[in-house]
Amino acid sequence: MGDGVKEVFDVESGNTVADAMRKHPKAFSDLYTNMVAAGEAGGILDTILIRLAIFMEKNDALVRKVTGYDDLSHGDQHDRGG
Repeated sequence: MGDGVKEVFDVESGNTVADAMRKHPKAFSDLYTNMVAAGEAGGILDTILIRLAIFMEKNDALVRKVTGYDDLSHGDQHDRGG
């Protein structure tokens, strides 16, 4: 089976989304998988997934701001004499 297909099959056959995510530790940290597991257990998986998505977006924006990635990717660094 291709990437992702096995995980869908796992979830459809009764395993949790968190269990499927745990099979990919390079893609999903313990924080994410534990949050998803808590969401599944508490019946609020949709809320947890939205919160994780917002967290990831804010974290990514912060990393880009701190590293100056946006400036470099748009060539703005040269306009500032750098």
